[in-house]
Amino acid sequence: MKTKIQWLVLLLMPILIFDCGLDEGPDSISSHKPNSGLVSDCTTKCHSPESSMSPDPLTTNGRGTAGRHIAHVNDMGFDCAECHLNYTDNDTHMNGQLNTGNPAINIVNFDSTNPTGQWINDTGLQTGSCSSLDCHGTNIINWYGGGGTFTNCTTTCHLSGSLLSPDPLTTNGQAAAGKHITHVSDKGFDCQRCHFDYTDNNTHANGQLDTEDPDINIVNFDLANPNGQWINDTGPQTGNCSSLNCHGTDTLDWYGTGGWTLPACTYCHTLAIGTIRQVFGSGGDFDKESHHVIDYNNRNNEIVTQNDCLICHDMDNHMSGTVRLKNKDAAGQIIVYQTNNPASLEPFCLSCHDSDGATTEAVALKPFSSGNTLGTAPNIAGIKIKESWEKQYGHRREGLTCVGDGTAGTGCHGNYNSGTGDGSINAHGSDNKGLLTNKLTLPITSSTWDESRYKLCLDCHNNDPSVLTISELAGVAAGGNYAQSRPNYNQWPYTVDFMVSGFHDYYSYNMDRQFNLHLYHLIESMEGWYYRGGSTNGIPGCVTCHNVHGVDGQYYYLWDEWNFSIEYDSGTEYGKVADGDFTGKGYPEFCSGNCHWDGNYRYPRSPFNEAKATAGNTSGGVGLESGDTVTIYFSDSTNGPVIDETNIDTVLQLSGGHSWIDSDKGGQTGQLTAVWSDTDGKTDNVLIITIFIANSPSGDPDIAAGDSISFDVLTITDLNGAAIRGKMTIQGGF
Repeated sequence: MKTKIQWLVLLLMPILIFDCGLDEGPDSISSHKPNSGLVSDCTTKCHSPESSMSPDPLTTNGRGTAGRHIAHVNDMGFDCAECHLNYTDNDTHMNGQLNTGNPAINIVNFDSTNPTGQWINDTGLQTGSCSSLDCHGTNIINWYGGGGTFTNCTTTCHLSGSLLSPDPLTTNGQAAAGKHITHVSDKGFDCQRCHFDYTDNNTHANGQLDTEDPDINIVNFDLANPNGQWINDTGPQTGNCSSLNCHGTDTLDWYGTGGWTLPACTYCHTLAIGTIRQVFGSGGDFDKESHHVIDYNNRNNEIVTQNDCLICHDMDNHMSGTVRLKNKDAAGQIIVYQTNNPASLEPFCLSCHDSDGATTEAVALKPFSSGNTLGTAPNIAGIKIKESWEKQYGHRREGLTCVGDGTAGTGCHGNYNSGTGDGSINAHGSDNKGLLTNKLTLPITSSTWDESRYKLCLDCHNNDPSVLTISELAGVAAGGNYAQSRPNYNQWPYTVDFMVSGFHDYYSYNMDRQFNLHLYHLIESMEGWYYRGGSTNGIPGCVTCHNVHGVDGQYYYLWDEWNFSIEYDSGTEYGKVADGDFTGKGYPEFCSGNCHWDGNYRYPRSPFNEAKATAGNTSGGVGLESGDTVTIYFSDSTNGPVIDETNIDTVLQLSGGHSWIDSDKGGQTGQLTAVWSDTDGKTDNVLIITIFIANSPSGDPDIAAGDSISFDVLTITDLNGAAIRGKMTIQGGF
């Protein structure tokens, strides 16, 4: 017995047959279908939004996770038969079943546009993918998932000999047939340069040759030519390019025979064009703090010439978006810069910054018009970069390269604005000295500490767990025997528990105290270091001692020329250099004094024993009371000598005439105690002094927080017998 719906379907069937154009009688239903499967037939007669019998794919199977019919049919104008070839002849068509929910019934079959195309991974409702389509190349596109993209135009669809889509390189090429070969083959232009977003146009891939119709514009320029226009198109082989940055004010006939030559570099590169930054003019690369072609007496003066540009840049395929550079050691060899691989510039940089300079130029060590000579001040290191870069230890071995954009893992040379966070791989010029990606102030003439001077180094090293941070290198314990004031050296920007740096000295420069010499070199008035061997001296910086390009010596990237080593003598550790001539301006030291001299071109690195003192309100009262403590912590083991009331005021002398002991003990003796203990695997490295007060009519003991404690330089020593020196300021309070 039939249901009401089944009877209704039977009653409506003649009307449906008539509406679908099947009017030749009931015996021909299976063989007569809409005329050639045109979109207008399918979507206006049966598969319409108003239809209650046949689903409308444009509303039920359209965009997003509902499929891509709108993208292909509405937007691109695809005919239904391109993906449902001959499906109207299938016996499952018009059977009243929604076949799309049944993976066993395949309603997708591609026409000759995609002869190898397949519909795969259909496991039920809203599943299935398109595979092996010429339109999408090797991509497998999930019909109900993320969007796909067209592959390269000339290798996928617009092939030579293609009957479906014309090949512009053969049908619209050069001379009177157009200029595609000139732009695409010769110059390497991408199709998107002049047909920007055309693959998203609803007339793309519609089977029509739009170039024959002047009313359909298939030309739209990308950001390289924001004002570009296609004009005077009146039919086949007509049309001009106008208002292009590439060609200036010239209006060029695409199909004409007139030639055109590249203008001067300044013509195009004085303004930023799309993603291409400004090279010349105010604010351009050659107007910055440092640049390759420079007048050092007038750093911001732009003096670069057209010939200077051509020393580095090969102009074949110029404007293709690819930077082609000349190998300066091999005439005719080209080095292509790959934008996704900064290391691709290394061979170019090193071909000039080697021992013989730019050998392809008439004057190899003086290639540019500025007349600056590689290997002489202020470019004294210019011919040593390749040699250093290829050594055993250096930044190259850590994965860095020559150029970068200010981000970690690229390189140190380029341009970076730390205020805006904008960086560029740029070998023309930089806002920072030395063509650097970030700030490294050189030379330094002020003894006031400013960490921002060293941003290039510290931004990386402060975040690298394998190296010491600046706070560790230059930090000292608050109030400790390394943190005491002296003239011109009373700034302590970093506080650490104990100094970590191995670069320290106890000879104290005529003062009986210790120093953190890392901080001393970076902050004290040590004028006499000559940046790049020039005439302006300043305070030593990181690169004074460290060859950051690379060294063979294993110690801390110190210059190989120093032949630095560590030696031991009577238990004392020394840093030793083989050559003591630090008084001249010879490369690379540029020091002006024999600071590293003890008769053997060395400086002591031990004892490394920092000390600090802390007051403790152990009694719980207010102010100094009997039972309060002072704890002295040492960074290393000591000899742990006996300290009591008989010697404490001498061994640990207090400032201001203050005393540790109560001169009137009320008949009691020996009540102050000084007890040693061991921590952190060290021996006798903590001394706890407990104050005793019985009766102090004379005002003693009068020790107070803020007092300084000076060692007697005899009693407390390290395990090698070297005396602990300097003084501490008592921290905390009673």
